[in-house]
Amino acid sequence: MPPTPTFRLQEEAWRLRAACRGRDVNLWFAAWRGQEEEGGAPHLLQGRLICIECPVWRDCAEYALRSHTKDGIWGGMNERQRRDWRRAGKPNTMPAMERRKRSAS
Repeated sequence: MPPTPTFRLQEEAWRLRAACRGRDVNLWFAAWRGQEEEGGAPHLLQGRLICIECPVWRDCAEYALRSHTKDGIWGGMNERQRRDWRRAGKPNTMPAMERRKRSAS
């Protein structure tokens, strides 16, 4: 029996608190790559709206950056937005969603 990778379980324990847990993963993945850019498919906006309220959005985005994940919305951001967020010093706000919050008010 192989050893249990406890380091990995601890590293990804944030997933247990994720707002997306148990939801349809298609809310965060596009049918084709260009759909993930802003103004993409409506189902991606639904996924991002769930990310706004997620207590672990930052852990999620950092996981995607560490694992070099290119596809999907992670931490409310697509790949380009995650790279921009990292370059900005990983602020405590989700850049992709701040504009939407302001425009919805």
